Amino acid sequence: MPKLVDHRERRREVARATSALIAEAGVGAITIRAIADRLNYSTAIVQHYFSNKRQLLLYTLRMEGSLGHHRIEAASANDPGDLVGMLAAMMPLDLARTKSWKTWLAYWSSAMLDPDIALEQRRLFDSLRSLITHSLRYHGRGSDLRRDIDTELVSRRLLALVHGIGMEAVCHPDDWPPDRQLTALVDEIRDLTGLDLHDGFAEERERLRRGL
Repeated sequence: MPKLVDHRERRREVARATSALIAEAGVGAITIRAIADRLNYSTAIVQHYFSNKRQLLLYTLRMEGSLGHHRIEAASANDPGDLVGMLAAMMPLDLARTKSWKTWLAYWSSAMLDPDIALEQRRLFDSLRSLITHSLRYHGRGSDLRRDIDTELVSRRLLALVHGIGMEAVCHPDDWPPDRQLTALVDEIRDLTGLDLHDGFAEERERLRRGL
């Protein structure tokens, strides 16, 4: 009796291998043959799911974006006001998130030349800004958030901050250990919004210590 194959999981397996290779060697290293060799599959198996490199790259980008979005949603699921936890979920604070960042950085160069990749990134960034805005408005129901801020603009600035710190931390990890990333994040949130979230800083450090 032929072995049953979970085709959805097989596609994800191929995409995970693609993401790992991108993190290691960049988008230019991706070929159908390279992914097949990495998984010890024939090229025919990989091409059954992705007929060409472009399909493979777009699917992998969507998968990485979905995983990142779910990670960020999970960080604020129990506390919509956990702005530090939400933003920290986007930052390269551990090996798994650093790998994701290396993949994303490789895609950014492709986005300048490929409108479909650029569109996928824009959709993800729009959804992330929406989550940040929601958290800021949650704080706005109390008295801690500064009343004069534009939550949409601050959301953009916070996302840009995360991108800047993340890029620096991936390229110069010795200069940006996790504590320094978190300290810069909390300080900038305070300067932009008036929120003192050092309790969130302590909670995130504890999560990192416990490997959560």
